[in-house]
Order: sequence, then structure tokens, then C-alpha cells
Amino acid sequence: MPELLLGAHGRLGHLEPFANAVAVTLAARDTAGRSLSLTNRELTILRDLPSVLTLTEIADAHVISVNTVKTHLRSMYRKLEVGGRAQAVQRARRLGIY
Repeated sequence: MPELLLGAHGRLGHLEPFANAVAVTLAARDTAGRSLSLTNRELTILRDLPSVLTLTEIADAHVISVNTVKTHLRSMYRKLEVGGRAQAVQRARRLGIY
């Protein structure tokens, strides 16, 4: 997405400053996620954590098993250096991952 916004530079008129700000924010979030070495799947599951979805519902939404979700969560918690779902969400928000 940041590449698309930056690629449209000069063609967005009065929205140019907003598009640039969004591109910079998205790039920073992407960099934060990569610096922690979170996989794309971990990032996807991380974005589901603030919801009220159960692990089973998260697994069903991504067409993976509950055990796979748990494996991703353990890895993510280790990388974020947290102990659970709420802490992972707080840390990700502080880091600007989402």
C-alpha cells in the first residue's frame, strides 16, 4: 500500500499531504513488524486479537487448525516478549504495528 500511495505522488491533488502521511505511517508499521520478524500469518492473526473471536473462530476464519493458531500465538508472544493476548495487542499498538 505505501508503494501505491507514493507511486501516485503528484496525481492526488489536495489529498497529497494526507496520502503521504498514510504512506509513511504504513511503511513505519511494516518496518516495525519486520524488525520483530513476525510472519505474515502472525501479523494477520495479531490483527484478530483485539476482537472477541475465540481461537476456534480465528482458526475457521483463516482456514487453519486451532493448534496452528496456538503455534502462531506462542511464536508471536515470544517475539513481542509478552505473556498473553491483551499484552500482545498493547505491545503491537505501542510499536505501531497496527
